[in-house]
Amino acid sequence: MSSRSLWRALCLALLILAGLMVAACLAPAKAKVSVSDLTALFPTIERLGVRSYTVDTRTDQPDCVFFEYGRGAFTSDPSDEFCRVWRVDPQNPDAGWVGPAPVAFDQQAHNDLAVLKGEFDRVGVPIEYLYINLDPAGAVGPDSAFDADRCIAYFYQPDWSALPEDIPGKSVSTGITADWYKTDDCP
Repeated sequence: MSSRSLWRALCLALLILAGLMVAACLAPAKAKVSVSDLTALFPTIERLGVRSYTVDTRTDQPDCVFFEYGRGAFTSDPSDEFCRVWRVDPQNPDAGWVGPAPVAFDQQAHNDLAVLKGEFDRVGVPIEYLYINLDPAGAVGPDSAFDADRCIAYFYQPDWSALPEDIPGKSVSTGITADWYKTDDCP
């Protein structure tokens, strides 16, 4: 093999290696989450009456933070109609947004959110999104969703019997326990 061919082969190998490294950096990181981690959050979620929470750091704007719980709905930017979690009434899905209109965070909402985020830290789960259905007694109920990384959503669905249909190359659902399944949107 000539030195010129060897040089080309080396350059091609380095180019492929660089491409693989870039692709690895672009692939979303998947958080390590267990059902016991998520279940450990239930007492705080129930005590505060948490309905939804989201923090979006994926834009070039300041972080969007939305928190709906027993005291109402709070947002980091009341003028941004998209800085919220849209809750739809399952009995009337065409009705649109259900729940209080979000207002700017007050000190008590900041304090209560700090309690919830403190539980995330204590348990070791970096939650970015919650959608909680509380039953009439205030306990976490079916159809509650927990996201730690915007790739994998964990669903609390006691006695689920069928998983959502997979979308090839886009999402894959897997059973975890009789009460939990997950959907990976970054397969």
